[in-house]
Amino acid sequence: MKSPSSAYNTVEIQRQKLLAAVDAFSKTSKGKILKALALAEEAHRGQYRDDGAPYVIHPIRMAVSLIKEFGYDAPALISAALLHDVIEDTPMTFSRIQKACGTHVASHVGDLTDARPEHETESMKRLRKQKKLIALLDKSKGSRIIKCADILDNMRSWPFLTNKSSAFPKLPRWVHEARANSLPFAKATDERMYQEIKRTLDGYEK
Repeated sequence: MKSPSSAYNTVEIQRQKLLAAVDAFSKTSKGKILKALALAEEAHRGQYRDDGAPYVIHPIRMAVSLIKEFGYDAPALISAALLHDVIEDTPMTFSRIQKACGTHVASHVGDLTDARPEHETESMKRLRKQKKLIALLDKSKGSRIIKCADILDNMRSWPFLTNKSSAFPKLPRWVHEARANSLPFAKATDERMYQEIKRTLDGYEK
C-alpha cells in the first residue's frame, strides 16, 4: 500500500485544515465547532496514539474528513466527532459536554461511548467492540456516520505503526475484523463512506 504523507500525522497541519474548512461556515456554526475543538484539545492533552502521534489528531482528522470528503456540515455532527472519545478515554463528563455544546452533541457522544470494564482481556475487548457496533445500528444516522469516520481514520493511520509498537502485531487481526464487522456497518450507514472504507481496506489486502 502507498505510504501516507507525513502531513496526515502532523497535528498542526490537520488543525489548520480544520480551521480552514470551518472558516466558510456561519459565525454561529464555526463558534460551536471551535468550542468543541477546544474541549477535545483540553481533554486529550498528554494522550498519544499507538503510532506516537498526539491523540487529538484522530478526532481532528475525522472532522476534516466529514467536512471535506463527505460534505457533512452540521455543527452538532462535526462537534460530536471531535468529542467522540472524551467520555470513554478522559475525565470529561457527559454533563460538561451537554452544558458546553448542547444536548444534540452530547447525545451523539453518549451513543459512541463504550464503557471499559476493569481487567479486560483482548478477547473480551474484541467481543465488546463487536457488540457495540451492532448496538450502534439502532442509534441515529448521525452517530453512525461519526463511527464510520472513526473507522476510516483508524484504518488510514495503520501505516504509521512501526514494528516497535505493541499494536503492530494486531494489524492482521484488525484487517480481518474490519472486513467482518466494520464493512457491513458502513454499508448499512452511508454508501460513500462504505466505498472509501472498502477501498482503504482492500489496499491492505493486496
